[in-house]
Order: sequence, then structure tokens, then C-alpha cells
Amino acid sequence: MQAYLQNQKWKAREGESCEDATKRVTHFLQKILKENKGKRIVLVSHGALISFLLTNWCDLNDEMKLIFNNKVIEIKEPSITKLTFENQKLLNIEPIQT
Repeated sequence: MQAYLQNQKWKAREGESCEDATKRVTHFLQKILKENKGKRIVLVSHGALISFLLTNWCDLNDEMKLIFNNKVIEIKEPSITKLTFENQKLLNIEPIQT
């Protein structure tokens, strides 16, 4: 996954680049948030795609780890991560312990 994050245009063989996947999932999430305003939503996906999505709001440090509000966000597989939005603005990212 680091190769995708280091060069977001890089593709493995016939696959999507990080940039392409991020655009696709971001568009989908924006649509879902708009259509379900004020509701709780559950999205299920691979950790890599969730990580790509989070690059919209997170910085990447030198170790290619996601940083949100000065905290490292780790997406493990499997994992549950709660994203809190208000008017399509991400307010918080919270890993849920299972």
C-alpha cells in the first residue's frame, strides 16, 4: 500500500491508482452523505480503500502514516473506524476497538 500512497498515480498491472480509487470512493461517499443527511451510515470496504479515502482529510508523515488532528490513524485489517461528519465536513476519525 505504501507504493500507492507514495505515488498516487502508480498502478499495479490492471488495477486502479490511489488517485483513481480515491476519486471514485470520495464521489460515492459524498453522494451517500448528501442522500442520508443526519442518519448513521455503515460503509464496508478494504482497509486500503479506506486509507485512500482518508487522504482527503489526513496528512501523510515521512513513514506514510495517516495523520489527523496530530494523531496517527491506523487502519488495520480487519478493523472498524468511525468517521463523524457534519454537513459533509469530517470532524473526527475514531478507531473502534473490537
